[in-house]
Amino acid sequence: MSPQVLRTTRLLAKETVQWEAFNGLDGTGSPAYLTATDLSAHVVEYDGSKGHEYLVDAAGTQVRIPVVLFVDGDTASVPTEQDRITIDSTRVFTVFQKTTVHGLTYTRATPDHFKFALRAE
Repeated sequence: MSPQVLRTTRLLAKETVQWEAFNGLDGTGSPAYLTATDLSAHVVEYDGSKGHEYLVDAAGTQVRIPVVLFVDGDTASVPTEQDRITIDSTRVFTVFQKTTVHGLTYTRATPDHFKFALRAE
């Protein structure tokens, strides 16, 4: 991620989203999650007007990423892959990829921010 994009992203207002940590599978094979907690993040949505973001999964399939979250690097606890994120109490996504970004404004030892690519559930 370039510093120019980082500055633009930081100009966005932070939103409170709900984060539920993945807790394994239930008896029917459906994902189970822990109780939701609030998480403050910059939310960037790709609506298609300026293209889409895609990532490739382990099977080599392209996965469309409609939303990306940016969370401050000094946040005590952050989501991991497979966790569930709810935006506006109605739109539900799964964390597809977590990226830790170092060295933009802090030292290499301290994360500047975390980037979470979300896929629709």
